[in-house]
Amino acid sequence: MKLKIPFIILFIFFSCFSVANHFDNQQHNHQYNPKLNNAELFILTNKPDSAQFILDEIHDTTYNTYTHFLKTYILTKHTSYKHLNTFALTIHNRREIPPHFFLNYSKLQSIPIPNSSDTINLDYVNLIGNHINILADNGFLEEAERLYKIFKHYIHQFNTESDYKDIAIFKINSYNALLEYINDNFMEAKILHQENIELGKKYAKQHEYRWLIEAYSSYLPVLQRIGDLNGYIEICREIIKLEILEHENFTQPSSSSTPTFSLLDALIYKNTKFQDTIEDLEEIKKLLHSMLHKPSLGVRVMAYRHFVQFFKIIDENSQDAKDIYKQLEVENLIELCRFTVDQAEKHVSKLEMISILNDLTVTLKIKGYYKEALMYSIKSNRLIKTQYQDDLSEQLANFKTLNAESKRISAENSLKSKTKLDRYIFISLSIIILFILLIVRSQIIKNKILRKSEFEKKLFIKEINHRIKNNLQLASSYLKLQFKPFKSEDINFLIQDWHSKVKSIITVHEFLYKNDLLEVHLNQYTHDVIEQTLSIYSDIQTKIDINIPNSYYINSNSAVKIGLILNELTTNSVKHTLSDDKTLSIKLECTQLSHHYQLKYSDFGKNMEHEIHYAMKTSFGFKLIHNLCMQLEGQFSYSQQDNLFIITFSK
Repeated sequence: MKLKIPFIILFIFFSCFSVANHFDNQQHNHQYNPKLNNAELFILTNKPDSAQFILDEIHDTTYNTYTHFLKTYILTKHTSYKHLNTFALTIHNRREIPPHFFLNYSKLQSIPIPNSSDTINLDYVNLIGNHINILADNGFLEEAERLYKIFKHYIHQFNTESDYKDIAIFKINSYNALLEYINDNFMEAKILHQENIELGKKYAKQHEYRWLIEAYSSYLPVLQRIGDLNGYIEICREIIKLEILEHENFTQPSSSSTPTFSLLDALIYKNTKFQDTIEDLEEIKKLLHSMLHKPSLGVRVMAYRHFVQFFKIIDENSQDAKDIYKQLEVENLIELCRFTVDQAEKHVSKLEMISILNDLTVTLKIKGYYKEALMYSIKSNRLIKTQYQDDLSEQLANFKTLNAESKRISAENSLKSKTKLDRYIFISLSIIILFILLIVRSQIIKNKILRKSEFEKKLFIKEINHRIKNNLQLASSYLKLQFKPFKSEDINFLIQDWHSKVKSIITVHEFLYKNDLLEVHLNQYTHDVIEQTLSIYSDIQTKIDINIPNSYYINSNSAVKIGLILNELTTNSVKHTLSDDKTLSIKLECTQLSHHYQLKYSDFGKNMEHEIHYAMKTSFGFKLIHNLCMQLEGQFSYSQQDNLFIITFSK
């Protein structure tokens, strides 16, 4: 037989069982109240009014202490760390409510950090430490890690001399040990648990035994997984001794039975495995009889179960067996099993019943009662098959009950608060309307300011363009007057060439000034630049064909550079490709690529292919064009086949 304690559940359960034990004892003595279960669900789903309504309808005095606790401490607006911790552990240890409800409970979602920075708040440390372990136990590792980081940040602000700093470290070690345990790193978990045990011993010297109890309890699953059976047994014994000392401090008897049953499991398993010796027989008998005197019916049922398991290591006709028969008023092992099942059916859940039936089946097989063992095995299988259906029915019934209670309470609250609600609605609507009017008024004022600002901006830009155009015209006229006395043709040609370039720049600013735009219309602008360049050559007949869509616009910086490029190409056409009858045809077209414009310039004068190739390498004008294209993040090339220049530039 293997020890039947689920690993991770055991890990957390051992760490937390003593805190909420008082409320658990109430629920072991009687069947659990479904109304109380619904009230807890309403609390966890953040519906305090519904929970209060149901608690008021619970008149069974058995639950007075717990219902008073819920009404007084949990349903209040501000719940203390200590009471919230007790509530969470009580529900977790009982395992009646699905764990995902813990994630949605508002008071556990946002646990406030203590305001005091002088000393560590021990109640906060207990709450956050236990809640982190509960979340990790139920598989909510991301939320557990989030809370762990908050907790660790809170602890690290205190120095090592602060009160309860070692308790905080204790909780941090517990969480890290749990993570190592989940990842099967048992030796690392063992080291962390041993650190906690040393911290617990320090407090035990001061007669505070709960920390050592918690350290030992959470260490048990690790010992089980690494196969240290003797160590497991010794730790269980130490826990029982410490619990007696702990409860003596509070002048009340120990009510916890978990470590006792764990020790019984381990001792029976040990003596089942090594059948040659029954060295722990007297201890097992003493533990079993002590459980029979517990006030909790649930605990006594578990004692009957262990009495049956005890027969795995004793003869059913021995004196020990006869003493058991006499004490429990049965004739033999078969009657003992029947008695155990009868009592269990009244006081334990179906899942516990399945576990008990499986234990009885194993014991009866060992003793050779195969017919009875088969009967209990069949009964166990039937319970397993109906468990899913029962769970579904119970959840559906709970949902219907919750829904019905919620509707009824909602209807009552609606009748009571109709007048108040109407008043709130009127006030709210008035505030909203006033707020909307203020927003509209504010927006109207902003729009006026923006329109005024936009108008002033346009006027300012228009004035700048006008002044730039006038200044360039003045500079051009001054230069012509300055060099007018000179008769050299070369100087006059340079003046004319410079003048045409300045005119192309003037054209940009004149276009922006006249049209109140920040961008230049490409078709109109290129036509004006070419005409301005050719206007100084009065004896030339020209034909200009521009094929550029009206939707193409370029910014002013790009327009200046395109104007200079077209001026240079037009001047080059006049110089090198003019026909004998002094006629010149120029064609310009533009297409749009993905992120670029492509401008194609061609003339239909003389074919000067060789001169053009030579000029592109040596001419100042073509070097200027190349530099301007680079500034436009574009390229300049010449197509010999089509006799055209291609300028590619970014939009």
